[in-house]
Amino acid sequence: MGGVIGPIKLPPCGVCRRAQVRARRGDRDPVVLCLACDGGPLVDKARAALSDDQRRALNL
Repeated sequence: MGGVIGPIKLPPCGVCRRAQVRARRGDRDPVVLCLACDGGPLVDKARAALSDDQRRALNL
């Protein structure tokens, strides 16, 4: 049968660029965020880094 595939290499967060991605938001212009940036204390930084469409997709 099939073997086990190793861990998936996740991209860095689209806002802080440090943490591993946890959430993907938006359909047309997806944004990948880590747990801290997804509704955490870095929301203001996220707002500054994202386009209007991305902010709307994230409800920021």
